Amino acid sequence: MKEKRFYLLPALVCSLVFLCTGQLAASKTVEVAPGKAAMAVDIAKALFFSEFSDASISIPNFKYPINQINGKFKLEDGFTQFEAVTFKILGSELKGYGRVAKGSGSHDFHVSSDAVSYADIKKLIPALAAFDIKGVFKFDCAVSGTTDAPVVDAKFDLSGAGFDFSSLRSELKDIDISAVKLRVVFSGGRYDIKKMSFNFLDGTVELAGLFDPDKTSETVLDLKGAKIDAEKLFSRFQRQAGKITGLLETDLKIKNPETAAGMVVEGSLSMQNGVLKDFDFLKKLGDKLRMPIEKLKYEHISGDFSVSANGRRISFKDLVVTSNFIKLKSTGVIDENKAVKAKLFAEAAGGSIGGIKNQKLAAIFKKVISRVKLNFIVSGTTDNPKLELDLGQ
Repeated sequence: MKEKRFYLLPALVCSLVFLCTGQLAASKTVEVAPGKAAMAVDIAKALFFSEFSDASISIPNFKYPINQINGKFKLEDGFTQFEAVTFKILGSELKGYGRVAKGSGSHDFHVSSDAVSYADIKKLIPALAAFDIKGVFKFDCAVSGTTDAPVVDAKFDLSGAGFDFSSLRSELKDIDISAVKLRVVFSGGRYDIKKMSFNFLDGTVELAGLFDPDKTSETVLDLKGAKIDAEKLFSRFQRQAGKITGLLETDLKIKNPETAAGMVVEGSLSMQNGVLKDFDFLKKLGDKLRMPIEKLKYEHISGDFSVSANGRRISFKDLVVTSNFIKLKSTGVIDENKAVKAKLFAEAAGGSIGGIKNQKLAAIFKKVISRVKLNFIVSGTTDNPKLELDLGQ
């Protein structure tokens, strides 16, 4: 059976209980006369304070030691009360106060910090390791539940930082983001990433999902993007810079996000009210249709995508481009060597075909042939795409 792994705050509760239990076991006991037993217990409770001073502890199955533990605690019936405990895990300093229960009692413990690094968050919650955020978070959380079944509700907050998703594509790094918020609830041995949100290229991004330390390969994170400036995003890609405008929407799933090699991102993308220009593919399509397409003002673009192999393999299905004079629909794949294998359906207005510049002749042609529909096979590479009529259709 795979060992269960402890993480930051469940481990903290266990460590504090362990330390207090150790102190209690070392304390001396005295005999009290029966008539004065109750009074003696009350006096003992009032006087029984212990103090941590630069203590450290290692928890079984938790690979990060808890260091520099300082603070006071007081033993009560069924729980231990802590006052201003400070401690350090990895590079982050935290402070806590409240009640840690014994047995089946309920915890009421609070932890906070003004500076928790995302590097530490990724180590403690590996499901968030797919991307990096360069900055330190304010942190606040409440620990409830029992020692055997703790519940941790943690909130992280950061005003601004740099975002890095180069594990998917090397171009996605050093992007300014703001208003970063993260809420994670630990319960039943699983981490429920309730919501991670931030402002991104004039739009917003939200992420959520479940992470089970015993089933890491089954982790799936939902990522939704809204009103992202496509021009700013694609300006980071050398071949697309200055060629795409519009507003981008995403509805994606990030599968197995812990390892770049095994990570798969799939879902739908859409863009509205923008321009595609100076694409070699569009120029070659225009040549086939005998109509120039150097600049395509589109109304809507949408399709389903899957990105794998460190972002080097892209599959797409039902990729649709709609404009006022042409509609395109394509399904295919771009492999790790940039080789393209796809099918393309093109439907254009009859009056646009054949390079007819005379408006009267174009109108007559459009009445005779209102729409022209053709199928193509796309091959070659992304640098040099090739289009051939699919005569089998």
